[in-house]
Amino acid sequence: MGGSRHAVLHDFCMNIPYGAFMVTVGLLACVFIQGAVKFGLTAASIGAFEIALSSLSLKAWKAGGHSTLFTVAGGVCSSVMAYVCTSLWRLGAFPWLSGIVGVASGAISLFLFYNVLSGGNPPPKNTDKKE
Repeated sequence: MGGSRHAVLHDFCMNIPYGAFMVTVGLLACVFIQGAVKFGLTAASIGAFEIALSSLSLKAWKAGGHSTLFTVAGGVCSSVMAYVCTSLWRLGAFPWLSGIVGVASGAISLFLFYNVLSGGNPPPKNTDKKE
């Protein structure tokens, strides 16, 4: 197959906002929900790690390199968070919080694995050509 097969959207376009969401939710959970400090710190840490991975992916993409490793790592982290949230939800711990974070984490996991399986990020558009 040629190099024309790729995902519709870049991984970092979705993963950076997801990471910011996780950091925000995690910190808010630590402050406002009694007993959710461990969950909040875990969510905030994973969110910060997702932002770092996405930043590295963006840097690699801009340099014309492959960012598959960063995308897979982000997918694994968000899958772990989805699993943790599902487990908490089933136990009845923070049901609305674990439900929202679990759905968001599951959705970003699916997107990131779709990105990898479809061939990776779309190539940079050539801005030198005038049409």
